[in-house]
Amino acid sequence: MKCTLDVATLLRLQQLAYELVIDISRQAAENPQWLNLETANQIKTPEGAEKWLASQAGKIDKTRFPEDELRRPFINLFSAFFETSFHFDIRQYRDELISARIEPQFMRVGKSERYRVAVLALRDLAKEQRVLLAIEQLRKLAKHNDIRTDVFILTYVWELRKRAVGKGKGIVAHQIWKALPHDIRKSLDENYYWLAKQRIVDAMFSMSQDR
Repeated sequence: MKCTLDVATLLRLQQLAYELVIDISRQAAENPQWLNLETANQIKTPEGAEKWLASQAGKIDKTRFPEDELRRPFINLFSAFFETSFHFDIRQYRDELISARIEPQFMRVGKSERYRVAVLALRDLAKEQRVLLAIEQLRKLAKHNDIRTDVFILTYVWELRKRAVGKGKGIVAHQIWKALPHDIRKSLDENYYWLAKQRIVDAMFSMSQDR
């Protein structure tokens, strides 16, 4: 299944999903019983998350959700956060739940894994643009200093599309995000993406002519 959402919508859904995670964590801190171990395991999958969120309709602000036609990719992005960026910190004492929070995930992957995923994104872009480049050339492009940030912007949005259909790459997505400069993470939008994509396409055509 291919995600056909435009970049602006993808980024909006990602932001909504993030805000929902934060809101649930805040409510759970105030009422630990609301987020028990069973619930935590349930919302790690899109199917489980959809059922649980539907059951909590009266407790969650409706503004946290997108239009009905965007509900499926939104749910996929929401549940994917628990593979990429967050984990549950649920503590019990003598079978009594005493605290429940959603905390940042600090697992790391090597740079080689980030670049491996970047090459996959570049390969798809080269195919889209009908530029013939060997894998070694794509690897070289992924590490090119002049467009390194552009490559990670492209890769992040590419991976976001994968998550929107439930086929994300896991924890490496968060590492790709962290590889972006802080100011870009704060203001990433479709304009950043299209400028990054164009610079990469230009570099691809230039490299293909040097063969």
